[in-house]
Amino acid sequence: MSFRYVPMLRSKVGEVSALRNLPNQSKDRIAPVIHVAKNPPAGFVEGMVGTKKKAGVWVGRRVAVDGRFNFTAKNSAVELTTMLKELGDGGVLVIPSVKCGAPAAYVAAITPFIGKYDAGLVLKVALGDLPSCLAWVGARGWKPSEIDLVIDLEHIAEYEPTAIAKVTAQECAQHIGKNHQWRSVALSSAAFPRDFGGLKLGRNEVTRLDWTLWNSVRKSVPFSLDYGDYGIAHPNLEEPPDKARGKGTISVRYTADKYWIAIKGKQTGKKTGMKMHPQYLAHSKLLIKDAEFGGINPCWGDDQIRQIPSGKVSPGSPAKWVEYSLNRHLSLVLDRLP
Repeated sequence: MSFRYVPMLRSKVGEVSALRNLPNQSKDRIAPVIHVAKNPPAGFVEGMVGTKKKAGVWVGRRVAVDGRFNFTAKNSAVELTTMLKELGDGGVLVIPSVKCGAPAAYVAAITPFIGKYDAGLVLKVALGDLPSCLAWVGARGWKPSEIDLVIDLEHIAEYEPTAIAKVTAQECAQHIGKNHQWRSVALSSAAFPRDFGGLKLGRNEVTRLDWTLWNSVRKSVPFSLDYGDYGIAHPNLEEPPDKARGKGTISVRYTADKYWIAIKGKQTGKKTGMKMHPQYLAHSKLLIKDAEFGGINPCWGDDQIRQIPSGKVSPGSPAKWVEYSLNRHLSLVLDRLP
């Protein structure tokens, strides 16, 4: 049985690069849900649909767009509907994503886009929404057979793994069942911390509880359950203030089978600080020597990291390392997914 991968991504240029550098066979198995940032960069849509000089990353492929965060932050659906239109008109098979119980204004904004560029929509639900989500969908005249249901637990690191797996499996079996009506069902969660504040300097291991949870639940439910996660990010889309961002450490995230390798660096300022490029160079060397490095072929992110010590690739920037690390994460999940 083959499962789909439903990553929860952000409307940023780094995500476009991470997707662009996946092989086509990997792209065929992935169904991203893009979350619209508070101030989405123009380069995101351009990268997805292409320009005169560069082909689009996702033309002819399905993607869902979730504008809940942007809609709440701006009290407006303009940026959400603009992105849906631009992606769809550019050849992307875009469908809207909505959370069960969403405000009427949000539902009204996405309704014209249901079926406009591709059939159906994505419906996100919390565990507590499962008993009522079918009625909520029916009240809006939507067909479950055209809906990809995503059970989104968001950040689960604070929960006891065995207990949350048991509860999740029980709720899914009770309220979805073997002969469910949905087009597909996925379980999504997150486990990486929001920042590196609680980690020690140097190499840390952060358990991939989201992956462990899904592997436990999928074996306990009587239906096919696709996998979703938040990649190397936290579900909170709030950007840190400029002052806090300036105090951030030069750190990297690297996905292994059972955990993330989180290498915490130093700040670039202050007397005890260290310049950015030497830190990223040191991080790349440390990763390359790690027993968990590599193991996937092809993997563009790994290839870029391998070439940093020789000088063929620049040590990079925080944005570049998001590209490398996210591409590695996507590649590993798709390689390991049953």
